[in-house]
Amino acid sequence: MQITTFFKVDIPHIVAWLCKFGVVSPNVRFLPNEVGCNTDIVEAEIILKRHIPEYLPIFGQKVIVNYPGIPKICNKCYKTGHTKRNCRSNQVPWIKFVKHLYNTKEFEPQLFGRWIEVMNNQ
Repeated sequence: MQITTFFKVDIPHIVAWLCKFGVVSPNVRFLPNEVGCNTDIVEAEIILKRHIPEYLPIFGQKVIVNYPGIPKICNKCYKTGHTKRNCRSNQVPWIKFVKHLYNTKEFEPQLFGRWIEVMNNQ
């Protein structure tokens, strides 16, 4: 599995989220970024108990998760089953998706980092 972040996210924060979806191998590591853009790529091995959303609000960052068989999420409405190109829904702000995850009570508030502050200011 690969996780792409646009700003540095510490591996322990990534592992804390991934543990909610399965058993994570201790061999989590940063990969060299050969593209040259401001992203970090983290590689992790995990035995999934359930699918991980394609986007996660990991400790204040919007993070992209990718692995074979991941259910794709429309990045316009944040629902599965279609892409943005085929989306007939209105644009849903990212923070609304974050609030949805937060309100499920499945994830400890500290996992969201600064997203808590952003949600409180909405």
